[in-house]
Amino acid sequence: MRKNYSEALSFMLCAVPGDPAAPALPAYPMKKIPAVTIATETNSGVFVKVKTQNVHIGAYSIGETPVTYELWYAVRQWAETKEYKFFNKGREGGKGKDGAEPGENKNHPATYMSWRDALLWCNAYSELMGKTPVYYEDPGFTKVLKLSQGQDSAAGQGLADKASAKADADGFRLPTEAEWEYAARGANITFGTPQWLNKYAGTNDEKQLGDFAWFMSNSGQSTHPVGEKSANGLGLKDMNGNIWEWCFNIYENTRRAYRGGSWKTNSSDSTVSYRNSSTPYLKSDEVGLRIVCNG
Repeated sequence: MRKNYSEALSFMLCAVPGDPAAPALPAYPMKKIPAVTIATETNSGVFVKVKTQNVHIGAYSIGETPVTYELWYAVRQWAETKEYKFFNKGREGGKGKDGAEPGENKNHPATYMSWRDALLWCNAYSELMGKTPVYYEDPGFTKVLKLSQGQDSAAGQGLADKASAKADADGFRLPTEAEWEYAARGANITFGTPQWLNKYAGTNDEKQLGDFAWFMSNSGQSTHPVGEKSANGLGLKDMNGNIWEWCFNIYENTRRAYRGGSWKTNSSDSTVSYRNSSTPYLKSDEVGLRIVCNG
């Protein structure tokens, strides 16, 4: 009998090229998205209607699902032996406890990390997998970002807020909003087709949202294992519902964007175009991450 995606994920272990002494990690499948130039003549999401203008998105790979708590925990545990200091240690889905050892909900999305913590985790995962980290404390890219913030989180003076991103690094990072939305829409750039105009990641019919997403009316007030719902046209799952996903962008002032809706949101907040944001030190049982890398 074929295992479902979430069951299989627990048994798919991969070797760690960056540190032979580190334990094997759950695999994190990613999908390749080719480079594209998009004519921004649509009035939804980050592709706002403007005069004739093109947005270029370079080739990238994106996780098929949000990062699970099992993977988050394993990387964080290793990172803390390498001088990484997380302000928030993450939770197992919507009902977990801070930093607890993975349990029966280990394949639920990792939550309760700030945008700052997410940047650190991306760097740690990059190092662990033998890749070049993306985020640095300095514009010369000599000091890898390993500290998310000082003790006064509300002051907004975290090192991550001022981090320099190394554009040509092959390591893992948060997606931009354009990368996130393009992938959620199925990467179809032919405007006017049903796929591009999908209201949700996989369908344009609100009555079918339950086939693709966990949201307020079907979640039972809980997160769920990643990958249980149907995929969109690119094979990506949970891009609507289950958890909101941090993006790298500044939304306004110091606020950072997150996208996709969650297990607590209604259908109108679970569309591919809906934008939300919070402070970079927010931690929530509704917010997690899905990562990307160049190429």
